[in-house]
Amino acid sequence: MATVTVVLPCLNERESLPGVLTALPSGYRVLVVDNNSTDGTADVARSHGAAVGTERRPGYGSAVHAGVVAATTPIVAVLDADGSLDLYVQHTSPSAEKEPNWLPAPAVAFNLAMRLYSPKAEVLDGRWVPPAIKRIQQ
Repeated sequence: MATVTVVLPCLNERESLPGVLTALPSGYRVLVVDNNSTDGTADVARSHGAAVGTERRPGYGSAVHAGVVAATTPIVAVLDADGSLDLYVQHTSPSAEKEPNWLPAPAVAFNLAMRLYSPKAEVLDGRWVPPAIKRIQQ
């Protein structure tokens, strides 16, 4: 029996969902929470073996809450269904709720580097491109 539920809040994620679902390690319970999709997201999730729940109240937070409440495992992880991850690389805390994704940085100019351990073939042959880094002025 799985000890981890991965909750994927979704609104029209039919295109990106297969890539995210196939990248998840086996042994996790995957719960896709459909938040009023009109593109067949729920059908795609089911076809990849994911459990599907529905949350009619619009909004990412509503879908996350529904998934966490529906989870039956002792550990729950929430992932963006489009495969993205927002990291905050800055000197000051972005906010209490964003601190789990905060990488403290110097107050002065700095260089950002990625270290990839045991990279897959896509990295080595150039098919994988690192995600863009977007500077946001606050």
